[in-house]
Amino acid sequence: MTLNGKHPMSRSNRLHALLAFLVALGFSACAGSDAQMVPFPMGPAGASASASFSVRETQSYAVSLVYVYKEGDPGDRAQVWKRAGGSVQESTGQWVESGAPLRLQIRVFRKQAEAELPIAEKTVNKPRLSSWGAATLSAELWAATLGPGSYRVTVVSLDEAPPFLGAQTSLQVARAYRGK
Repeated sequence: MTLNGKHPMSRSNRLHALLAFLVALGFSACAGSDAQMVPFPMGPAGASASASFSVRETQSYAVSLVYVYKEGDPGDRAQVWKRAGGSVQESTGQWVESGAPLRLQIRVFRKQAEAELPIAEKTVNKPRLSSWGAATLSAELWAATLGPGSYRVTVVSLDEAPPFLGAQTSLQVARAYRGK
């Protein structure tokens, strides 16, 4: 809409309105996130990470191992992809995904009063990549539908993993979104 060929909002006011909209959009996106991410420095046997989280309504949740690489750096991404056991094409043309050279034990507990009740225990051998983004690769380790309550998940590396010494890895617990 113009008024005598001029926009009724000054350029400065339009920029402020756009900025306010973007900030509100960012806050609403963060408010809907139930994700918990904690550092998981791997390498030595026995390395572990633990995350506590709350579930407000019955939803599917996933526990994932997240590998971080430098965004916009294809060399770093390729190095992390290889370390994580991402798929490679063999000379025969067949794609093979070896998975990461890891053996991880996952334990999930539901907190009740003063006690923690174990609800799941699983060992994952050679976790395989399940998703990737602009600066992360992820391998889903465990997923389940959880009811309202407080939970804690612990993941322990059962073997030494020298390729992961110094690598930037995290444990993530988040709502699991499944496609149709």
